[in-house]
Amino acid sequence: MNRTLLALSLLALGGCVIESSGSTGGGGGGQTSGSGTSGRTSGGTGGGSTSGGTSGGPSTGSVSFLWTFGGQSCAQAGVAQVIVQLGKSSVTVACDSSGTDGSSIAGLAPGSIDYSLTGEDAAGNALYGASSTVAVVAGADAQVQVDLQPLSPPPPPTGSIVFVWSFAQQSCEVAGVPYVAVQIGSSAPELVTCRDANGVAGVTVANLPAGATTFTLTGEDGSGNALYTVTSPVTVVAGAPTDVNANLAPTAAISQSNITLLWSFAGQGCTASGVANVSITIAVAPGSSQTQTTVVPCDYSGTDGATIQNFSAGSYPFTVEGLDARNNPMFQGQGTAYVDGQTSVTISMDLAPVQTAATTGALTIDWTFGQATCAAAGVDHVHVALFDNSGAVVPGTDQTVLCSDFPNGVGYDQLAPGTYWVDLQGIVSGAVAYQTVNYEVVVFAGSTATDAIDVQPKP
Repeated sequence: MNRTLLALSLLALGGCVIESSGSTGGGGGGQTSGSGTSGRTSGGTGGGSTSGGTSGGPSTGSVSFLWTFGGQSCAQAGVAQVIVQLGKSSVTVACDSSGTDGSSIAGLAPGSIDYSLTGEDAAGNALYGASSTVAVVAGADAQVQVDLQPLSPPPPPTGSIVFVWSFAQQSCEVAGVPYVAVQIGSSAPELVTCRDANGVAGVTVANLPAGATTFTLTGEDGSGNALYTVTSPVTVVAGAPTDVNANLAPTAAISQSNITLLWSFAGQGCTASGVANVSITIAVAPGSSQTQTTVVPCDYSGTDGATIQNFSAGSYPFTVEGLDARNNPMFQGQGTAYVDGQTSVTISMDLAPVQTAATTGALTIDWTFGQATCAAAGVDHVHVALFDNSGAVVPGTDQTVLCSDFPNGVGYDQLAPGTYWVDLQGIVSGAVAYQTVNYEVVVFAGSTATDAIDVQPKP
């Protein structure tokens, strides 16, 4: 009768260990047994039997894990399976294998092995984890009791909302709204200025959870009274900004007055006086030292004046300035508006000229080239640079311009009084053909200096 027994065990570090033992029997009068390369034989006349095997101790060990999850069982923690990683090999086992919260891994080579355990739910989401080192002893089972700890979930995806707002199609200043309260979902409202530091009427709210939510915007005056409001749903997109253009509607919570200012300038209108824009600075609330300023076209809406809206009852000091096209003040007037919070008022005012001493001058440079015009000298471009008394280039003056016979020069204004030096180069087909350096000019406050420079051929 012949019998062969074959046993296989998982080896975590790279494969399987196969252990085998065998015996063979037969009739005769002898018996054979062997181990390794040596053997022993005995025989008789009756019948025969032969047996053989391999001697030596066990070459592998095993590890038995018993696990919990934050002190809970598999069922309590909702863990369906555990990924067991030993060294570079891994296997996924049921959390409660054979009715026990744990599992055994056999056929491991002796030595120290790093292990990592990950508890997953039925959907494969990693919930708990633990890692350490275990010593495997040949012929022994290492018992490891381990309490896996909850894994930190990844941060939820976020996005942002970029708000741009108006108030019944009006600007912050015209609507009388210096502040806006911004509320996202059920969070507490946050008060921001109606215009940000860059002059944008709006705000960006970042790090918002992705998904559907709502927002409420409330435009407030300087006393915290709600003047305009809007509430609307919005969907925040993960990793991207959501643009919202919000036009807030007036609220009937309180009564408001409007102030209309009508202006003239030393008895003249906008066009005759040369006033292009008007700056209005007014208190944000009765008795407040804080002001808000808005600049409007002089003939705003076809009238030499403008209306500023939504003032609660009280007195509002204001200053009005008539500005030229560069927004330099030309005329100025002051006053106080008294409103009852229910009816509107109209104030007519004649602004007086602003008396300011001139602090800057201007410079005009004309050129010829060896007493010839641009065309006659063949000069197509001119490079010009203006240097101040320290030898530094005056900002905005280092430039190359087309050489034209009309006009045949350049001009600079808003120059501080003092001495300057001019460098000029006449360029013909890309090469410098004429050159004058360190030509001295003097600029006086309140006047324009004109210098005609004859640029000489380059040596």
